[in-house]
Amino acid sequence: METQLYDSTPAKKSYSRVGLALFVFTLVTIVTQLVIGGVYAALVAVNPALGELGWLRWIVNFAPIYVIGVPCGLLVMRGAEVCKTEEEKMTFGRFVMFFFICLPIMYVGNIIGNIFSSIISGGTAVNPLEKLAFDNSIMKVLVVAVAAPVFEELMFRRLIVDHTIRYGEPAAIIFSGVAFGFFHMNFFQFFYAFGLGCLFAYVYVRTRKLRWSIILHVIINFMGSVIAPALLSGLDLELLSDPGAVANLSEEALMEIAPAMLGYFAYTGFILTGSVVGLVLIITRWKKLHFNRMPEEMPRDTVFRTAYLNPGAILFYAVCFIMIVLNLVLPFIQG
Repeated sequence: METQLYDSTPAKKSYSRVGLALFVFTLVTIVTQLVIGGVYAALVAVNPALGELGWLRWIVNFAPIYVIGVPCGLLVMRGAEVCKTEEEKMTFGRFVMFFFICLPIMYVGNIIGNIFSSIISGGTAVNPLEKLAFDNSIMKVLVVAVAAPVFEELMFRRLIVDHTIRYGEPAAIIFSGVAFGFFHMNFFQFFYAFGLGCLFAYVYVRTRKLRWSIILHVIINFMGSVIAPALLSGLDLELLSDPGAVANLSEEALMEIAPAMLGYFAYTGFILTGSVVGLVLIITRWKKLHFNRMPEEMPRDTVFRTAYLNPGAILFYAVCFIMIVLNLVLPFIQG
């Protein structure tokens, strides 16, 4: 009876407009990347020295996302009604708890993504992060640990949650996670991006302060994309994979690589311990998750068709799916 009486039209319109904003953001980003990337390739062909400028590559790759795409997406939502809800205080203890919960989501999701990508591509899929992972420039830090968290939280938390939460907190949170996962356009990142996206959205829904999800996003990006590659770049992985070669190293050579090894093992130990702590917290705190009942909340059996089967959302997920397929197929074709 509740479903029969519920008019899903307003909710569908809101979700469709949000989906359209994400579609515009994504499409503009893709087109701009192709155009700027083409111009960059032409300039490098004329002057190869430009190809050696690491900071320029970062601008070519990411300026279309954060400088052009995000403003276009936000412009679509201009004037749309924003729903304000009750705010909860973020204590230091709660923040630390959310941080530890991030760790198993990030690393288990990464493992699942690697396995899944390898299986469905027959081992041909290439993680797009590999090309940029070991660039330890300041530009990488600015993009990965500053620009990405700020602009992505604006798009995938504030934009989505503010305009859909009136129709149910769980629906808004899951939509945020799914959209965030699909936006990465590859299965290597989809699973952990989905999990972290849901967690960041929950933090934003509870506190209604975007700074907390931004700070968590900054820490996680800095750890996974800056600290870890920096530690790995200080190690000779080929040497360490050969026990015989390590055994034959002189005392002086061992002393030279010892600091890098200690740093790497300390970091790995922290991640493993923190992931166990985070997993325990997920298990013990799962039943303590709470969601406020919204006055215009959708009945559960209407959520999927209302939030996802609308013109805007279909356009967004369609373009992301096409890019996911292309990212899987292109390495196979080129190989």
